[in-house]
Amino acid sequence: MSTVREMSVKKVVVIVLVLGMLTVTFSGCAAVEATDNGHTLTASAEKKGEQIMVSGKTNLPDGCVLGVLVERPYWRKGLLVPLDAHEAERMLIQAPDYYWRKGDDTLYTGHMAFGEATVEKGSYGVSLTPDDVGWYDNAVMLIEMGLWTDFERISDDVAISVIFTPKRDQPDSVYAILGGNAENMAGEQVEFSGHFNVLKAEATLNVHFVYPKVMTPMPTPAQTSVQEVFKPEQIKLSGHGSTVTSIFPLERGTSIFGMTNDGHSDFTVSLINYVAARSPGNYNYIEAVLVDEIGPFGGVKTVEISNPGEYILDIYARGNWSVIIEQL
Repeated sequence: MSTVREMSVKKVVVIVLVLGMLTVTFSGCAAVEATDNGHTLTASAEKKGEQIMVSGKTNLPDGCVLGVLVERPYWRKGLLVPLDAHEAERMLIQAPDYYWRKGDDTLYTGHMAFGEATVEKGSYGVSLTPDDVGWYDNAVMLIEMGLWTDFERISDDVAISVIFTPKRDQPDSVYAILGGNAENMAGEQVEFSGHFNVLKAEATLNVHFVYPKVMTPMPTPAQTSVQEVFKPEQIKLSGHGSTVTSIFPLERGTSIFGMTNDGHSDFTVSLINYVAARSPGNYNYIEAVLVDEIGPFGGVKTVEISNPGEYILDIYARGNWSVIIEQL
């Protein structure tokens, strides 16, 4: 009888121990889920000579392609237009060289460098060469044209952003894990951007601003003669990155714009009526948005020109671009 009791006691002990182990196991899993922060991304930066080294850690899948952007904040001396018309003013400057910062109508950032980094074994790194000439040169041109107010202050601290977005070309293996719109990403750092999720980390670095010595003179009708450079029936423009082009004439009638871009970011080209843009109180200077796409592009846009005269292109790009204009 005692033997039977001992066996029963032993069975009870074993059952209790097994149940206890199961309880510990399941409660352990629940605890991990409760403390899991989801997908994370960090960023740090240091200056080595003329280079900026950006690196960080992440639990994104290997192969993820991150965009790394370096910008310099600067402030303008107020606005040339009333606040309610500020949106119209910003539409002219759509390029990353002239980001407007929400919450401060005079705070902008100038594009200094952009690169890509690939995640490998939980980390990434990239070396970039910052350049103030491009954004400063174009900003001065707009000030000279009377479209912008002068600088109030230019910061010595640059802003560094590291971004994962499914709209940047990603390997199929990444889309298989995170989803086509990164809908499988989760965590406190994940932000919803319209139709897809993004993951972003930021850092700052002191890079003393030195006023560029060489600036491109503002194009004026007296300085720019398209007929001297191009064939009368065709206007050819090309370059790299964001800019405001030289002035070119368009006659009344049909103009055909053939455009290419090899960059993998946003590509926007706006046709601007130069005379209208310089007229105080006139905010209807955007004749047409010729293209607004993401990634490499090659296409044609036809525009009916009703106001013949001088025009410029406001180009938002990260890669090499070209525009050929033919008038019928």
